[in-house]
Amino acid sequence: MLTSGINDGISKLKSKSSDLNSLNLLKSNLGRINLMWPPHIKIEETEIFGKVGSLYISSEELEKLRYEFYQFIEEHTEPAYLIMPFIIYNLYPEDRAIIAQIFPEEVTKQLIPIDWKEKWVSMQPFLLK
Repeated sequence: MLTSGINDGISKLKSKSSDLNSLNLLKSNLGRINLMWPPHIKIEETEIFGKVGSLYISSEELEKLRYEFYQFIEEHTEPAYLIMPFIIYNLYPEDRAIIAQIFPEEVTKQLIPIDWKEKWVSMQPFLLK
């Protein structure tokens, strides 16, 4: 399998055994991936993205879904000051920015960074930075 060839090359490089052979093994397997990549992407573009494109929703529908999501979170997550860090801070920063758009500014600018922060001290080891 291609990935095992790449993993073998990397492992051998890490062990410093025969650097040139390890690099050649890595280069060979990456070259094979490079040859397979364009047809693979073509399939994704025609088969997958073509189908997903038909799932487009309007900005009004998106806003409605955001509101429904916020309502669901509000109804099913108590106490909010203990649940919110796991909703927000267990996401990568780019995903965190997207999800934060759902919440009112009072939550993202006052409650999360100021009012609730002290209550999260014991949870810090379990949250992403």
